[in-house]
Amino acid sequence: MQRAERFEIFFYIVALAAGCCISVLLKLNETNFNGDCLLFGKLDILTNNIFMGNQAYCNFTFYSSLTNAILAILLGFGQCCCSVHTYNWSVVYFKFMAIILAAIAWINCLVCTIFIVTGFNKWCNSVTNNGNIERCKNAERWDWTVYRPVGIDGRNFYTHLFIAEVASYSALGIWFIITVFSGRNFKKSLFEMKASEYYLTDERMTYSSPIQEIPFYEVTSDRGSRYL
Repeated sequence: MQRAERFEIFFYIVALAAGCCISVLLKLNETNFNGDCLLFGKLDILTNNIFMGNQAYCNFTFYSSLTNAILAILLGFGQCCCSVHTYNWSVVYFKFMAIILAAIAWINCLVCTIFIVTGFNKWCNSVTNNGNIERCKNAERWDWTVYRPVGIDGRNFYTHLFIAEVASYSALGIWFIITVFSGRNFKKSLFEMKASEYYLTDERMTYSSPIQEIPFYEVTSDRGSRYL
């Protein structure tokens, strides 16, 4: 396995961890708020009501992160197989598909990051402005039993969403790096495959038939002899 391929597999593992981190934290935060979405939510401190955001935002970010994690597993496993079976057109085709899937995962991650960051900021702005506090994190110490809907638990909402936000930024950068590495590996595999068809290897050229030796002819004269 070459160094570039090892780096690519490492980033697949990190992308898997980031995707799982986002999905787990978002789902855990939803559980604490009775299955409702806190992104783009709003706090009314006068009536102690919390108006939850559209559930579609949380569903999209959850399933997008989960899809990216699954893609990281499949692409990482495929890359491991390609490191064993080289000089095969199927390897080249797989690495070409890896570029497309990595680019799709990056776009997916970009939209997911926008939803998380924007939704989290809107909720925190509502908490700090309506709750008259300096930091959104301070609201974790509130008595959430007085707020409606009944049964919500906001003691760790900031921690969950903040870590999910950091993980989304990390996943965005990781998938960009994976896309670049996939493009480089595809280009290299394509060159090696074409070279192998012309009997060219990394160290030497080989030929389908042995090279015949060039004949030498000796010509003699009064001035001596020479070879042609």
